[in-house]
This record gives sequence, structure tokens and C-alpha cells, in this order.
Amino acid sequence: MHVLVLFVLTSFLFATPAEAGAWMREKGKVFNAVSSTIRKDPGTGRYHYDSSVYIEWGAAPKFTLGFDSYENFSSSGHILIFGRVPLSAPDAQHKFAFQLGVGAYRWLQDWQPLYRTTLSYGTSFQNRFGDAWLSVDAAVETRRGASQPLYKLDATFGITHSPRIKSLISFESAYTRSAPVSWTIGPAMTISAGKLGHIFGGVQFRNSNTARIGLKIGLWREF
Repeated sequence: MHVLVLFVLTSFLFATPAEAGAWMREKGKVFNAVSSTIRKDPGTGRYHYDSSVYIEWGAAPKFTLGFDSYENFSSSGHILIFGRVPLSAPDAQHKFAFQLGVGAYRWLQDWQPLYRTTLSYGTSFQNRFGDAWLSVDAAVETRRGASQPLYKLDATFGITHSPRIKSLISFESAYTRSAPVSWTIGPAMTISAGKLGHIFGGVQFRNSNTARIGLKIGLWREF
């Protein structure tokens, strides 16, 4: 049972891009991110793969609608539809938002309902390296079939060095009372590829007993 809990904890990490959070998507605008991660288990030599798809749409000036999916090809995954509303003024230096999501998660071939509530904080500022931003998300997930809720605390710090290049570092953690805290940290960069979007690449380090290091690549697009 503890192995199952730990696997579910780590499977939910790094499912959403760094630019999500307290910021609202402009009305009519769409943001799409797709990514894949590969990890090698040094004990068995086997490779582990997962993929994610994330979409945001500015449905209204004060309402962002989104879709979030994750698939671990060996055992687990989830799909989620969510809505986000602001809790602060559009021009506020310190932004807050509330997000509610509903969907389903999978363990092996068993699908069960999933509910997620998220409180987000975000701020942006300038420094000598460029325009910087900080995003913090605190979430509670309730999953039918699980006796305890899952608590998540994620943070991302990023810098826009130029219109073409961004660097960022993300820390994500998850906790339930029946298992230790699970965490992942990952530095990454995005590089503009013109009309194709921004190419994303990064490395992940996590406190797992196996496959601790991962390589993540993806593509971000806004239109």
C-alpha cells in the first residue's frame, strides 16, 4: 500500500507548465504545453516514460478554462478540467487566484473520480538578469478510493532574459499522512522556435528510491 501511495504522489508532479498559477489567460487566447519525461532506473536499467498535455483558454476576462492530462505508461495517469478565477485586481503586484478542477485518475486499469482545489499566488519584478516571476500553488486533491487527501505545494521562479530565452527552476512536493513527503526539483530553459512556439528542456531530481533523475523536453505555444 505504501508503494502505491508513493507512486501516486510522484506521478502527479510536473504535470503543468511553469506559467500556470495566479495569472489569468487573456480573453480569447490559448496556451498549450506538451511534454515528455524519460528516467532510467539504475537498479534495473529500465527506462520510465511519461507525458503530459496542458491547455488554457481565456474564456472571459475573469475566467480561465483549462485541461490537464498526465500519463505514466507503466501504471498511472489523470485527466482534469479546471476553471480559474482571480482573487485580486488585474494590475495588482501580488496576484491571487482560486482554481477548481474535476476529472479522473488511473491506477493500472482502474479509473476513479478526482477533485482538486488550488489557491495560487504570483508576482513579477525586474532584476539585473531580466524580468522575473514567482509562482506558488497550494492544492488539495481528493480521490475516490483513497482514504486520505493529497496535499501539494509547488513553486516556480523564472527569469525572462530576452523574448527568445527564459530560465526557471521549479520545486514541487506532495504529502499524504500515510507516506513521507515526495518532492521534485528541476532547472529548465525555454528557447523560442519562431512560429513553432518555445522549446522546453530541463532536468528533474526527485527523492525517489529509483529513477531519481529525469530528462524533460516539451513545446509551449500561445495563440
